Amino acid sequence: MSQQEKRMQRRGFVVSHTHWDRAWYLPFQAYRLRLVRMVDDLLELLETDASFRCFTLDGQTVLLEDYLEIRPQNRGRLQQLVHAGRLLIGPWYTLPDLFIPCGEAVIRNLQFGRESAREFGEVMNVGYLPDPFGHFAQLPQILRGFAINSFIFMRGAGEFIKDTGSLFDWRAPDGSSVLAIYLRDGYLSAGALGHPSAFGRYDGCQATTEEAEKRINAAMQLLEPLQRESSFLLPNGCDHMPPQKDLPALLQDLNRMNPDLTLTHACFPEFIDAVRNENCAHSSFEGDLIGNIHHPILLSVYSTRMYLKQQNRQAEYDLIRIAEPLLAGISSIVGIRDSKPFLDLAWRLLLRNHAHDNICGCSIDEVHDEDEVRFAEISTISRTLVTEALEGMVLKGLMAPANGLNSEKPAAEVLLFNPHPFSVKSRISCAFLIPNPDGEFSPPAAERKIAAISAQGEKLPVTVNASEAMVARSAYLETTWGRRYHVNVQAELPPLGYQIVSFSETGEKPDPASEIDGTQNRLNLLDKFSIQRFQEDLCFEYESDTGDTYSFGPAAYEPPQVAEIANAYWQPEKGGLVSLKYQLAAGSFSDHESTDHSQHLALEVEVTPGEENGLEFRVRYENRWSGGRLRALLPLGFVTESFVVDSHFRLAGRALPADVEPQRPYPGEKPYDTFHQHEFAFAENGAIRTWVANRGNPEISLVKRGNQSWFALTLHRSVSMLSVTGGALRQCGAGPAIPVAGARCLRQFEHRFAWGTGELSRTEVVRLATQFANPVYAQELPYLPQAPSKGSVPRWLSLCEIDDAWIRMTACRPWHEKGMVMRLYNMSGESREVNLRTGNFSQAWCLAALDDEWNPATEQPLLNGNINFTIEPYAIRTVIVK
Repeated sequence: MSQQEKRMQRRGFVVSHTHWDRAWYLPFQAYRLRLVRMVDDLLELLETDASFRCFTLDGQTVLLEDYLEIRPQNRGRLQQLVHAGRLLIGPWYTLPDLFIPCGEAVIRNLQFGRESAREFGEVMNVGYLPDPFGHFAQLPQILRGFAINSFIFMRGAGEFIKDTGSLFDWRAPDGSSVLAIYLRDGYLSAGALGHPSAFGRYDGCQATTEEAEKRINAAMQLLEPLQRESSFLLPNGCDHMPPQKDLPALLQDLNRMNPDLTLTHACFPEFIDAVRNENCAHSSFEGDLIGNIHHPILLSVYSTRMYLKQQNRQAEYDLIRIAEPLLAGISSIVGIRDSKPFLDLAWRLLLRNHAHDNICGCSIDEVHDEDEVRFAEISTISRTLVTEALEGMVLKGLMAPANGLNSEKPAAEVLLFNPHPFSVKSRISCAFLIPNPDGEFSPPAAERKIAAISAQGEKLPVTVNASEAMVARSAYLETTWGRRYHVNVQAELPPLGYQIVSFSETGEKPDPASEIDGTQNRLNLLDKFSIQRFQEDLCFEYESDTGDTYSFGPAAYEPPQVAEIANAYWQPEKGGLVSLKYQLAAGSFSDHESTDHSQHLALEVEVTPGEENGLEFRVRYENRWSGGRLRALLPLGFVTESFVVDSHFRLAGRALPADVEPQRPYPGEKPYDTFHQHEFAFAENGAIRTWVANRGNPEISLVKRGNQSWFALTLHRSVSMLSVTGGALRQCGAGPAIPVAGARCLRQFEHRFAWGTGELSRTEVVRLATQFANPVYAQELPYLPQAPSKGSVPRWLSLCEIDDAWIRMTACRPWHEKGMVMRLYNMSGESREVNLRTGNFSQAWCLAALDDEWNPATEQPLLNGNINFTIEPYAIRTVIVK
């Protein structure tokens, strides 16, 4: 088609919508009131004006729940409009950030969104994600796993868009692809059409065709150079904007004024159908969408309000890594009461916190106060479900231990659960209560050494870290007084399974701690850990941050301050624990609100030997400084500018960008030199690999200090404004200029991370790092005095084992009454034969789509608990057993 023919046939698809952040610069309840008023008016408009064809409710079904809590009587009206195709909903439950939540949470978001949308009618089968701060490379595979073959986005396009155009095939590493539609002019190109701006209050104002024509012409000038098709997408909406009631009449006037462009009031699926019918060839792109050629990408949100990231990680661990697999396993041996409603509630709470303005930390303080409450509720639900399941085990009775403890001494039994599909042998921290003989009125007993007996009756190495006398264990309908012990026990656990360990006091006293010389700035552990060869510094650097909740703001000409070691203690009786105190001296900082930095910042650091010559760190401090970023630096042992991060369903390469001034006036955003990681990152130099793993610190980078490179792990970032303009990394604003005291992070912090280096394969690094990031879960068995002393419940059980280290498991959860869903993916670029061994409590299995529905076409009998199938390179697969 010639350019002249294309111009004569141009069609503009004007899609009415609203982008509705549930909470942002106003709290949820303030926005909810506006949402209810908006939907009330929308229902009346759609029911009374047939010329207003349709409206898209932002692709997230949680808005319907928010509305119906206030207007439950309008459910039927919503269903009628959805069935009629006038109101388009889904496919998401919430519009999430796509990097900070784990990959499994993105899949569940689509599951919950599609399920709730079906309660009203048809699901909008479009991967609509207008505003998240980037999109991970495996998203096309996930969308195709739900039979979604298109994707609409605004943020994340890079320089490649000059070659691919705004319509291209986005290809995942496994080869799955979707038609990607880039919103060059944003999701507001035709918003508030006929008014001076796409955003604002236009109550009582009349739109003009002159203003509308200017806006359409400006949008077309941006869109036409980037696509071959003659169909153009013109979204009519913006943040929290109501439907534009006069739009149909306005489009009629514009069509009369400009016969070269036919404007149609449409929906996203109609535009996609029109594009596909034109059958133009498209270029392909593979990789993450984290560029910022036309729209700011705002990647410093990975470290904003770091406490939220840590709480999210804990909630995901409690729900996905512990509660779901444990419930799946225990239900197969003792049967448990229906847990699905509670798990679903926990998931809905989690997904509400995953909305991008929530989990990214870039909202007002009240919004994030509510996030913290929800995170706590998720963990409470998860842990209470586990406790109830353990009660079921105790009530049915445990098998007798192979070699029981002295029955005359009070004993505690602790379940140790390994959340990995491979066996784990490690040092495990746990706590339990040894009851007082006479309860509350017993005199405090002295601390004693502890003996530990495995499920097989073997003695296990155990050390006491601490204990407290006269402690009350207050559980459901129970109060027991005694001494609480905090111990480390060395034990081997079955793949994705548990063993129950028995503990009792001995007559021996614990060993005292000893002090070591810690006056040097250099931390040399060579002499203290015989298994270690770590002779370099663990550094902490603090630097000023004049940015906002979206972007770091480095201060010019201010070098970072380096913490110094003040003292150290070595405790060999506690597994070689070294306790260190680092101190950052008060200095001069360029914080834009002139915060007082008169107090020292003291960091309490515990270092213990990890697996395979690694080290594990626990860092605690109270942050009293505002306007800065604190990072832990860990050495690589070589120089490099590239490394690998754990991303969603793949290992992703990262490289430091060139520090160049942006050439564009908007967004005026420089490249970011910090990157997202999920659970770990590693760098390679020949056969040597150096790795770092974390538990809730998703921002990492590389820096060069001296003659080597270092991993820089962000511990926190403290800022005072939601958004600023004229920043060091970003010139444009990203939101309202509102003070946000909570983003200063003046609170207690605790960080856990691990480091290691050596001649390690990639799969060895992944196992070491994931084992640290998702540690063994330990919980004392509930005390039920009337429970039988013996029964049939095993003290050692494995749910699932995978012997191929290239295959990672991201989820294992209950499926109906006694079934189980497992999600796996192939890290490698080669097809692999999966041998998955499960317990003998199931009869059949199948490979399913990502909706976790049973697939009769792939059903096979489960013989001796073995499941075998081929998994293609970088593929995500779902296995269901029943």
